This record gives sequence, structure tokens and C-alpha cells, in this order.
Amino acid sequence: MKRKNPVTSPISIFVVLVIAALALLTACAPAPTPAPVPTPTPQSTTLLWASGGTPTAFRYNDTIKLWMDSVTRLTNGNVKFKDAQAGTVLKDPEMLEGISSKVADMGFIGAAWFPKQMPEFNLAGLGTAFEEAKKTPYEILMITRILLHEFPSFQEHFEKAGVMQLFITATEPQVLISAKPVSSLNDLKGMRLRISAKYYGKLFPFLGAEGIQVGMGEVYSGIQKGIIDGTLTNASSARDFKYYEVAKHITLFYGGRGMMFAIAPFGHYMNLQLWNSLPPDVRLIMLEIGKWVEIRFGMAHEFLFAEAVADMVAQGVTKHQLPDEDSITWSKLAEPFFDEVANEMNAEGVQGAKLVARYKELRNMSRLQLEELFNKAWEARFAALK
Repeated sequence: MKRKNPVTSPISIFVVLVIAALALLTACAPAPTPAPVPTPTPQSTTLLWASGGTPTAFRYNDTIKLWMDSVTRLTNGNVKFKDAQAGTVLKDPEMLEGISSKVADMGFIGAAWFPKQMPEFNLAGLGTAFEEAKKTPYEILMITRILLHEFPSFQEHFEKAGVMQLFITATEPQVLISAKPVSSLNDLKGMRLRISAKYYGKLFPFLGAEGIQVGMGEVYSGIQKGIIDGTLTNASSARDFKYYEVAKHITLFYGGRGMMFAIAPFGHYMNLQLWNSLPPDVRLIMLEIGKWVEIRFGMAHEFLFAEAVADMVAQGVTKHQLPDEDSITWSKLAEPFFDEVANEMNAEGVQGAKLVARYKELRNMSRLQLEELFNKAWEARFAALK
């Protein structure tokens, strides 16, 4: 029997024709769509931080520079920073508007400088020689963060002003540094003291003293020329600006401590539109480092105060302390001003009375109680990004 040629069999011919047709269709078909290419990592961006003054090395290196360096490292160099200090880009009174309009991307703001835009921080100008003197800088910082969390009007005013608060910085305890010795309230009578906060101008007359408006940069010459007899200021500033050369006396308050403002008014803010444009992971990094810096800088002030006082004593300054009963008297004279501040906030649409009442509750809490609420406040900030 003769074998069929497999190539010429009907089935084989059909298979060959099908293969040829498929080859022809494949050749004519459009190229397949390539797999999507991952979005490349954004190019590095450099943000401008501005300050109206020139911070001391510690205040700069251990707050904003530490924060900036940490953010740059944790974003693998994608977010970098440059700074403009000493008012080269923005002066203190221009800071809020300048950041809002993106003259600078971010900067250092004393919220109490802007009582209309940030009326809650009118509370910052208050402090007593007894109640606030019992709290540490870290505790006052925690109280501030808790209030920022519990009262939405803070954030509403930040947004209205076009800024985002990144983190706050602790304020150092204040001492009275003067050309004349002050070891009791009676010694204040007839003295002319620089007004470093709004309410002091109203309180000093009750203490027999006169409040004088003098710029921070004019304190040294003001004491030297006899325009003022002294000022309430933080111990490190008194040392760093060498006030001890013209004012040979410092006075401490209740328990040998310095006097604290009611809340911490200083912080670092970013342009709100810029903040909203950043990837969530970058914003989370910025906030996580912000919390760390808040804690670190707040705790550091607890020993820096004593160090600054000791440094001035070593320069020939005599240290005095108000009797505890005088500190309590000062406190009682100052307490009515809390009601005045509450009324001022009420007039700006803020729950002033409620805010002041809550502040006084927090002022009486223990450090452990404050830390628990402080951590909850920060956890809420982190959660809001998710």
C-alpha cells in the first residue's frame, strides 16, 4: 500500500494554512501596550525657612536645624532646606503674611505677635510668680499642645491665616534682671521695668513699678542710660545679651524658680498650600520629627535655666529670691487678668472663658497626667494624615 505524503494530506495542508494565517495576523497587529512605568521620585525640593531674629546657637541647632536635617535624611534627600535669619527675608511683624503669601515657605512665628489673627495666644502673655512658677518649660509646652488639640479654633485661625503649625518650642523661665537689688515686692516700688508682655504694663502699677516700652535690642543701653531699671526675661537671653554687664542683680520667684508664661507662644509654621501639596508620608515624617523636637527642647530648658543663672552669678551677679508669700501676692494680683484675656478672646469669637478654665485645670495636673494627654494630642495629628 502506497503511503500518503504527510505534507500534502488535507489535514496537514489545513494546519499549515492556519499557522501561516496566524503569522500574517501577528505581523499586522499593533504592538502590545507596554506595562506602565512607575512614576519617578519627584526631584529634590529646597524649602526656605525664615526668622526675623538671630537665634542663639542652641535655639537654632536644637530646634529647627535639628528638624530640617532629620527631615532631609528621612526623605532620602528629596526635601532640603535653606535658611534666612536676622530678618534678611522677613522681619518678625511680616512673618505671618510672608509665609502665607509664600515669600518664605516656612518660618519662626511668635503667635502672640498677631493677636487678631491668633487671639487664643493672648493667653501666652500671662504668667504669675506662683502658679506658673511651679511648672517646668516642658509642662507648659505640653499644656499648650493639649489646648491646641482640644480647641479647634486654634487650627481654624491657622488655616484662615494660610499657615500650618509644624511644632512649638518651649519658652524658658523668666528672671527679673535689674540694676538695683530686688528681694521683696517692696523693692519694686518706683522702679521702671521694661514691658515684655502686654499684661505686665497693667500689673506693674499694682506692684508700685512703672512699665516702659523698650525694644529687646535696647534693653542693654536702656539700663546703662538709666531709662529702665531692669526687665523680666529668660535667663539665657539675659546671659547671651550680656545684660549682667549693666544689671548686677537677678531675682527668682517661688521656690527659687523662674516665672513661666501661661502657654508657649513660639513655633515653626509652613505655608498651608505647600503643606497640603506634600505627599502624606513626607508630612508624617515632618510631624513625627516635630513631636520629638518639642519634647527634646522642652526638657532641655529644665537644666539650661539653672546653667544660665549660674553663669551670670559667675560673672559677678547677685542672686535674690522673692519670699514665697510675695510670689503668692504677685500671683493673686495677676489672676484677674486671666478673666480680662478671656473677655478679649470672647470678643474675637473664641470660647475664651472655657479656654481659660481648661488652662487652669491643666495647670493643676501632674506631669504624668499631662504626658498622657500630650501623647493623645499628637496621636490625633498623626491619625488625621491617614
